[in-house]
Amino acid sequence: MIVTRRAFEPGDVLGRALVFACADDREANALAGRAARAAGVLVLVADEAGEGTFTSPAVYRDGGFALAVSTGGASPGLAVELRDQAVAALGEGLGAAVEAARGIRQDARRRRP
Repeated sequence: MIVTRRAFEPGDVLGRALVFACADDREANALAGRAARAAGVLVLVADEAGEGTFTSPAVYRDGGFALAVSTGGASPGLAVELRDQAVAALGEGLGAAVEAARGIRQDARRRRP
């Protein structure tokens, strides 16, 4: 990852695999989105999801368990809130539950003829 603190220039996207346009500047984000799309680079435009080529969900991980919540870029704050509520409702130990289920499945596979 390269972090450069200066004004965006369209050439900044060249040779990149992924661009996050998340400045506090609508015009800079729009320009970065256009430049990345024109260069065939995946881009997330934080303040206007429709200008990007992907969005990023709010993710929770515990071992082999993962939960992702997305609003399609409409409200990242809401996605975070919903993720946190879901994790609180599900409780702790989800990674351990996944590992236990993995062991049960592996045992069942070994017993098959």
